[in-house]
Amino acid sequence: MHLIVAGKTGRAKVIITSSASDGAKLSKFHTSKEEQRYIANRANDINDCLEFIIVCDMWLTGFDAPPLHTLYIDKPMKGHTLMQTIARVNRVYKDKPSGLIVDYIGIMAELQKALQFYTQGKSQNFLVDKQKLVDVVYEKHEVLRQMLHGFEYMGYFQADTRGKIDLLSQITDKILSDEELKKRFLDEVVKLVKAYIMVLPNDEIQNISKEIAFFELLKNRIKKSEYSKAQADNALKQSLIKQVIDKELVSEGMIDILDKSQIKTENISILSNEFLEGMRHYKYPHIALETLRKLLNDELQARLPKELKSKGLYEKLHQILMQYQNKLIDAAKVIEELIELSQELIASDKKKQDSGLSDYEYAFYEALSEFKEVEEIMGVEKLRELSKAVFFTIKENATLDWTLRESVRAELRLAVKKMLKKYGYPPNSIQLGVDNAIKQAELIAQELANKE
Repeated sequence: MHLIVAGKTGRAKVIITSSASDGAKLSKFHTSKEEQRYIANRANDINDCLEFIIVCDMWLTGFDAPPLHTLYIDKPMKGHTLMQTIARVNRVYKDKPSGLIVDYIGIMAELQKALQFYTQGKSQNFLVDKQKLVDVVYEKHEVLRQMLHGFEYMGYFQADTRGKIDLLSQITDKILSDEELKKRFLDEVVKLVKAYIMVLPNDEIQNISKEIAFFELLKNRIKKSEYSKAQADNALKQSLIKQVIDKELVSEGMIDILDKSQIKTENISILSNEFLEGMRHYKYPHIALETLRKLLNDELQARLPKELKSKGLYEKLHQILMQYQNKLIDAAKVIEELIELSQELIASDKKKQDSGLSDYEYAFYEALSEFKEVEEIMGVEKLRELSKAVFFTIKENATLDWTLRESVRAELRLAVKKMLKKYGYPPNSIQLGVDNAIKQAELIAQELANKE
């Protein structure tokens, strides 16, 4: 007989398989294969409320649930069976660095034998003394406390929403002010949380669990500037620390990296002049810098697959950030330059709207007018007509595989060159204009090949 009571809800499950000889009283708790599959799926969902599963001689093979982190053993095992059993929790998963085995029966000797046999004597690093990990927790905790020296960060848990935002903003701005400090802080939090998870349950370190929760919250808040909102929110939901200090961390929720009360617009967009002006005078300059960097980076990445001009702006963005990282310019200068880049996008979008051109036609307009003298010599109206003609010419002559066939590419280049000459494109820029037109065409090759 194998001790799982069926059911689609509940925090704990017992898997029971029975035979005819077990009698009606026990058979009514039999867990079918379909029910077992459902419970196994729940075990793989870190957002499911399921916390504990009791099995006996089951799920040793054909079962994989990387989020499982703790195994409680209360029966003698050895050799291959023992190795299969501990493998249920040894998978690295997100911020879970290892599995925890809670031994109620005394299997250490058999485990050492099995590891020695199945790892060919290379098992010395597989087992870690729990006390050493506790020491790591305290060491990393002290390092992080020193890094946040001067901030009364534990006041976060008693503060109201306004107070929480102010405190997080002050600390975040300080950490973001130095790239090396930011990297060290994030690395130390990761090491602390990994060690913390590995030693649980442990009464000795519960007195610092709230501080660890705060460090993790701060880390997620800083990392949020590097991810999309969906990625950042998902990172918090998927965090393994969510399971171990849930009350301290998750009940507080994720407060946005930006304090919107300091901005006189609800439109949090890199394409809003009001928002950009708010960032120029934002109380915490390094948070403003990170916000502008993130929003501008996301906007340009969204445009890169369709617009050649975005590539130049994207490269300029990274040149600015590289200068900042190398301490050649300060945060105020970076903010101004990022605002200028953003305003260039705003002006471009306004110009496109006024031009009457389609998105693809305007993409060619920008590709052909990359060189300032072109627009000055030809004039906006003539360049606008040229852009429409070039787009039409390439679309009419492009085939499904035109980017792979050099003969077709050569024909397109020739056709574009003739079109540029026809409309009076500056002779000294014709070759560059042809190159840009073909590069822009390559970005939208699939659309060009669609003749509908």
